[in-house]
Amino acid sequence: MDNNKDAVYIQQLRKYCKDNKKWNEIFPVTFIQAIYNAANGNRLDTLLAMYNSIFVEYKGSFATTVAAIDNIVRKKGLIITYFDENNLSWTRRYKLHDTSDINFQNEDNWEGYNFDILVDEIYKAIKYIFTNIDKFPDLKNVLIQQITEVTENIFNNIEDYTNLYNIFKELIKENNNVLNALSDDYRKVGYNYVKKARGYAVKSLDTEIRIKEVLEELTNFDEKKLSIDSTIPNMTEYIEGNVAKLSKAPTTKAKIKEVVAVSLFILGIASYFVINAIANKPKPLATPTNIVATITTDNTFELSWDNNSLAKEGYYIIIYINEEKVSEKFVPYSVDSITKKQIAELKDLQYEEGKVYRFDIYAKATDNFKSSNIVTYKYPNN
Repeated sequence: MDNNKDAVYIQQLRKYCKDNKKWNEIFPVTFIQAIYNAANGNRLDTLLAMYNSIFVEYKGSFATTVAAIDNIVRKKGLIITYFDENNLSWTRRYKLHDTSDINFQNEDNWEGYNFDILVDEIYKAIKYIFTNIDKFPDLKNVLIQQITEVTENIFNNIEDYTNLYNIFKELIKENNNVLNALSDDYRKVGYNYVKKARGYAVKSLDTEIRIKEVLEELTNFDEKKLSIDSTIPNMTEYIEGNVAKLSKAPTTKAKIKEVVAVSLFILGIASYFVINAIANKPKPLATPTNIVATITTDNTFELSWDNNSLAKEGYYIIIYINEEKVSEKFVPYSVDSITKKQIAELKDLQYEEGKVYRFDIYAKATDNFKSSNIVTYKYPNN
C-alpha cells in the first residue's frame, strides 16, 4: 500500500490456498471500462482513445489493414503507420467523423503522403532540376564545388587510394626493370621513349601498359641479337610514332572540368533511372468480378467469380455476419473445369436464414503484382 497516492489506496487481492497453506496474489478478470486512473478518475478506455497515432500490422491490402482497427480507436484525425508487402512504410490520417467500415476502409478518406505520390513528385523534381540545371545556380555551384574538391583530392593524393596506387606503382617498377635489362643501344631508345611517354601522356595504367608493349618489342629485338640499325633505322620517328599512340595528359584544370561534367551527367542519369525504377513498381491485380454465392446441399456457402490467371497466389475472404467480423479465410487459386470460374468452398460457414453475410474478397499479391483492391459481396440482397 502506498499512502502517497492522491486518490485511493492501491491494494492487492490475495487468496488463501489450502493445498500449500499460502496466500497467493490474484488478478481477477475485468473490463478495460472498469479500470480507472486513481489520479484523475479517467477510465482506461478513455485513456486509450487519447492516443492518436498507432502502428498497425499490414493485412494484405489497405482496406483489410484498417478494418482490423478497433472501433474504440477510430476517430477523425487518427494517424496510422504500417509496412506494406514491399516493406515500404506508409503513414496516413483519417479525414472523416464517420468511422463506419464502409468509410473507414475507403482509401480516399485518408490523407497524407503515400509512397507512390512521394516518388512521383521526387522523380519530377529531379528530372526538372537536371534538365534545367542552369536555373539553379546555387545548387549547380555547390555540386561543382563538391565534385571539384573530391577530384582534386584524388589527383593530389593518389597514394591514399592504396589498391589503385599499388597496381600503378608495381607496373612502373616492372617496366623500369625491363628497361634496365636491355643492351646499351636498345636501352638508349627505350630510355628516351619512356621519358617522353611519361611526360606526354596521362599518368595511368593504360599508359604504363602501352610502355610495357614497346619495351617488350625492344626486348624481342635485343634477344634475337638484331642490329638496331635494321630494326630502328630512325630513332626519332620510332619514338614519336609510339608516343603519338598515347592519350595526351590534360592540364589539372581540364581534368577537373571533364570529371565534373561527367559526374554531373552520371548523377543526373542515375537519379533519373533509380527513381523511375521505383516509380514503376508492381501494379495491383484486378479486383474480383461477377461474384456469385450458392448455398450447397449441406447448407454451406460456395462462392465463385471470374478467373484471373495472374492471381496464382490465391485470394483472401474476410467474412462478416450481420456486419460483425467472424473469420478470414485463404482460398488457393482453383478454377472449375466446366464454368472456368474461381471457386471458394466455405464448408465451415453454415447459412442461417435471417442473417446477412458479407464477404470482402481480394487477390493476394504475387512477385509481379500487388494485391487487388477489395470487393464486397453480401448475401442475401447483394
